[in-house]
Amino acid sequence: MTSLEIITLVYSGLFIVLGAALLLRGGYMGKMVMKMTDEPSEIFTFGILTTILGLIVLGIAGFQIVWTGTLWVLPLLGWITFIKGIILTLVPDIAKPLYRPFAKSSGFLMFGGLVVLAIGIWLFYLR
Repeated sequence: MTSLEIITLVYSGLFIVLGAALLLRGGYMGKMVMKMTDEPSEIFTFGILTTILGLIVLGIAGFQIVWTGTLWVLPLLGWITFIKGIILTLVPDIAKPLYRPFAKSSGFLMFGGLVVLAIGIWLFYLR
C-alpha cells in the first residue's frame, strides 16, 4: 500500500466515522461542539493538530493540485485542512460564531452527516 493510499484510507475512515456520528448522534455532537467552542484553548489545540495533519498530507501528496483524474483530491483536502488549522490557531475566537449556528440545527447536522458519509465512501473507493 502506498503512502497516498494510506492517507486516502485515513481520510475516508475519518469521514465515514464522523458522518455516521452526525447521523446517529447529531444532538450529542451538536452539544459537544457547543461546549468545545466555549474554550478557546481547545480550539487552539484543535487548530495546531489540524495544521499538522494538513502539512503531513501536503508533504506526502504534494503541494500542487493537478486537476486530472483523481490526483486533485488529496492535495485539495490537505490545503483545506492546513488553511483551517492556521485560521483556528491564529483566531480561535472565530470558531464560536462559525460553528454554533450549525451545531444548533439538527437538520443541518443530519444533512452534513449524509454529505460527510458520502465523501468518506467515495474516498474509500478512490484508493
